[in-house]
Amino acid sequence: MSGQRFPARSCLARVGLCLALLVAAACDKPAPPKPAVARTVVVGFDGFDPLLAERWMDEGRLPNFAALREHGHYQRLQTSNPPQSPVAWSSFATGLNPGGHGIFDFLRRAPDSYAIDFSIAEQDPPSHVLPLFGYRIPLSEGELRNRRQGTPFWLDGERQGQRATVLRVPVTYPPDPVTHMLSGMGVPDLLGTQGTYTLLATRRIAAADNGGRIVLAPVDDDGIVRAVLEGPAHPFKADAEPLSVPLELRGSS
Repeated sequence: MSGQRFPARSCLARVGLCLALLVAAACDKPAPPKPAVARTVVVGFDGFDPLLAERWMDEGRLPNFAALREHGHYQRLQTSNPPQSPVAWSSFATGLNPGGHGIFDFLRRAPDSYAIDFSIAEQDPPSHVLPLFGYRIPLSEGELRNRRQGTPFWLDGERQGQRATVLRVPVTYPPDPVTHMLSGMGVPDLLGTQGTYTLLATRRIAAADNGGRIVLAPVDDDGIVRAVLEGPAHPFKADAEPLSVPLELRGSS
């Protein structure tokens, strides 16, 4: 059987079409950010007291802060009202007062029930779920939102072609679409809470408050402390056993 032959001109046309498609695909990719020409670094200290800082700078106990004050600019800034971390950091990010960004406290009331709710972020579960063999399979995505209103200045910078790196700033969960971001206060732990502490105890004790959990970890006959740490619940089956990892503590010999 003889093979089919293609004219050289047809082959060249096919190659040209492939190259054109590759160029078009490359053009669709976003351009990499321009290299930084100058940098502005902002370092924030939560709960920083200007009276103590000024006293310790004058006493020589904060020489680096004193050098920044002498060679740069220093002035006191009025804090937010109320002076709480999520309120102040939201004003820092957006330039708005609490009436503008909507963060008035660590907590807020749920409008439908007046129950206590978290003020920084909210999450809606998937609206469509398929029950199947005891599991609940989500057929749609849930929604995670930051309750802070307004536009943070790092988003404005990115939209103007600058690059922003934001590390551990409070009230930044979920993270914004910037070059680099590691969210701070507001990120839930593996249990889905805002910091449920776990206390390992060798015997039963009374909990100091209801904000944590106590895990009994008695010392075995071989001197090793063994326990099991429970993690988050099963994402598709509420009555299933939660994820857990074994824990062993051995004394140094």
